[in-house]
Amino acid sequence: MELSLRSPRSVIFAFFSIWIIGVALIKVASPAPDFSTTFPDECPYDSQNCSGFGIWNHRTEQTGPLVFSGSIEEAMDSVKEWASDLNRASIIHSNLTSIHIVDVTPFLRFEDDVFIHIECMEENTLIHARSSSRVGVSDLGVNPDRLDSLISHLKLGGSSSHGC
Repeated sequence: MELSLRSPRSVIFAFFSIWIIGVALIKVASPAPDFSTTFPDECPYDSQNCSGFGIWNHRTEQTGPLVFSGSIEEAMDSVKEWASDLNRASIIHSNLTSIHIVDVTPFLRFEDDVFIHIECMEENTLIHARSSSRVGVSDLGVNPDRLDSLISHLKLGGSSSHGC
């Protein structure tokens, strides 16, 4: 059986081949940053592919750090719970006060980095977060939406105790 360019099989094969090549090129063009020993930089002033709150304030309604009602450990547990609820996310690195998560977009498999830092200041547990795309000029609003999701989750969590 000879396949022509118009046969459904050849169209599907061509589409799938282009998709595989595109995903591979995106992966090669977006090396993973190492946030195991350093914090990420601030989002560039005019960036449309990065957002954050707290020390990385950019493109979010939450301007300062989020005050969490609970200890640093409870905050980290809540962040890890949020990350596990994301469909295509994985924790790359975490310690007592920071976590680096990679969330992958559904179709083209863009890898976005989410970095969260938790600290105790004046008996308050403060959470700072940054979400950024590795490649591209715009994130089409994905990063601010992701941080809004994190904020909503953290506001539901916590305990009745305040303080670190």
